Amino acid sequence: LPRSAPIYSLREQWVLPLELRRCRPDLAHFPNFNVPLAARAPYVLTLCDIIYYCDPAACPSRLAHRYARAMITLAARRARKILTISEYSKREIVRHLGLPAEKIAVVYPAVRADRFRTGLPAAEIEAAKQKFGIHRPYIFYTGNHEPRKNLPALVRAFRSLATRRRWQLVLGGRLDPRRQSLYDEAADLVAGGDLRLCGEIPEADLPLLYAGASVFVFPSSCEGFGLPPLEAMACGTPVICADSTSLPEVVGDAAVLVPPGDPNALYAALERVLSSPGLREELRDKGLARARRFSWDRAAREVLAVYEQAL
Repeated sequence: LPRSAPIYSLREQWVLPLELRRCRPDLAHFPNFNVPLAARAPYVLTLCDIIYYCDPAACPSRLAHRYARAMITLAARRARKILTISEYSKREIVRHLGLPAEKIAVVYPAVRADRFRTGLPAAEIEAAKQKFGIHRPYIFYTGNHEPRKNLPALVRAFRSLATRRRWQLVLGGRLDPRRQSLYDEAADLVAGGDLRLCGEIPEADLPLLYAGASVFVFPSSCEGFGLPPLEAMACGTPVICADSTSLPEVVGDAAVLVPPGDPNALYAALERVLSSPGLREELRDKGLARARRFSWDRAAREVLAVYEQAL
């Protein structure tokens, strides 16, 4: 666009309709529910999930939750076709918004094969570990710190490890003042060097931290897709994740699945994976094969087919 229209800004609501009127497209594609209300072009809408619709805790405020519900409903009903990223999300959209299933197409995302891969230079992995203060073998998580991610359960499971002093727990993701109770609960682990809160991890460092981890853990109870486990598998890292929502679609039989929010089950899975080199190697091999099943080339062809259907 010749003019900036940042997402969720007022400019998005008046600049985009003017641009659409100027260029008169056959079809527009909005990759977010915040569709300009005055837009008149026919459009395809991407709804990766409707967590903002269902979960007030995922939104910055009650007002933001009410806004998200209204905008999601309106944008979905006006769209010619809806793209989503898992069968789970499709079922949720149908159930909560009352839309016909045939209006919704599932197109799985993928990871960049040139970035998330095996064979990354050992020296670069070591440099990334030093950059984030990682001095032992480590258990890795990255993502936001919302309650649905179940990070308190991960912290409690880590505390229970008999061999905890051999490991570090490394949590990536922007520190959120609303999650202060989590940080307070883990303060002693941070002070002792057992837990590293890395904040937002730069894109260049993320594959290196996946590749250096002994195991990647993703205990989230609600995901539209769950890209981090796929990124970890593509880097050859064993994965433990929650047996919930879309995550079994993503990992198949290539990860150890646990009930979400259960620290005892998470502890047992960590003990099992960390104590068994053979299991880690099996998960690595299965994860690499699983990650190869997701392709951006295929996704692009499927999105094009949806455009053609919408027209």
